[in-house]
Amino acid sequence: MKTLALLLPALFAFSPVYALTFCVNDIATLDAALTLSTAFTAEPITIKIVQGTYSLNANWDYQFAAPTVLEGGYTAQCASRQVNPSNTVIDGQSHEIFLRQRGATPQAMLNVDSITFKNSTDVILVAGGSTDGSLSVTNVRFTQLQGIANNAAVNFGATGGLLNIENVQIDKSTSFDSNFNCVAYVSVYEGAPVLMNHLSADIRGGRDFCVQTGQFGDSDPSLVYISNSIFWSSDDTISKFSFLNTDSSSISIVNSIHRPIAPTSNVTLQNSINAAPAWLDPANGNYRLANSSPAINSGESVVLGGEPATE
Repeated sequence: MKTLALLLPALFAFSPVYALTFCVNDIATLDAALTLSTAFTAEPITIKIVQGTYSLNANWDYQFAAPTVLEGGYTAQCASRQVNPSNTVIDGQSHEIFLRQRGATPQAMLNVDSITFKNSTDVILVAGGSTDGSLSVTNVRFTQLQGIANNAAVNFGATGGLLNIENVQIDKSTSFDSNFNCVAYVSVYEGAPVLMNHLSADIRGGRDFCVQTGQFGDSDPSLVYISNSIFWSSDDTISKFSFLNTDSSSISIVNSIHRPIAPTSNVTLQNSINAAPAWLDPANGNYRLANSSPAINSGESVVLGGEPATE
């Protein structure tokens, strides 16, 4: 049994040696759990966050030493859980959030689930580097992010392992730097496959949703599979996909709403819709679909990796 009773007698709950679990209910205990998680290397780590709003008072820059799960939605004392990003909010207060799990045996892993990230400059989530790594981001909302110079508002990265983005919403965010036009930036290396399903991105202001597979001499091909997703701009500016260094990769966009994409040899489009999704009230954060939306009943019934229980 792992124990830190002398250090934090009432802040955290712990599980057996095969996993280390924190239950946090305020920003002080959350910061402490993140800090402690950078030191433990022997077992996977799970940080359970009780429902509420957690306001940052400084930048977050944490590199976890073991595979790590960060998940919100818990009731008091983590007795039960309700998966809904609206009930667990990390308010960045104009600070940067950088979470990474660079290496572990046999593989690096970072999972983030059921959290809203808002009011940060940017959010960067990365798995792998010193070893192969997989990143999973599910049931997460990114909203009101400002971006910083030479960086997107939302950044996802993986090396060698799977990058999975499912039930994710990106809205009311922008790119700070006019020379870096990506609101969201997906980058994978060493052939890491990318799965995106039920992703809704409001990419406003003429910005782009960018996907890069390899750089700096890394030419390993990747599979990029995007399904049941919406990439549009609520302000009617022409925002688009931007594929970077993807010539050797295979890209499929299936049953999704997006602007036209110039034909290339490695991009396959299936049942694409080039029409506004009819979000109800995006100006006030309501991205539900009007009854007239072309997205309703237009999704793929069987998707690579399987469907989530809810969307």
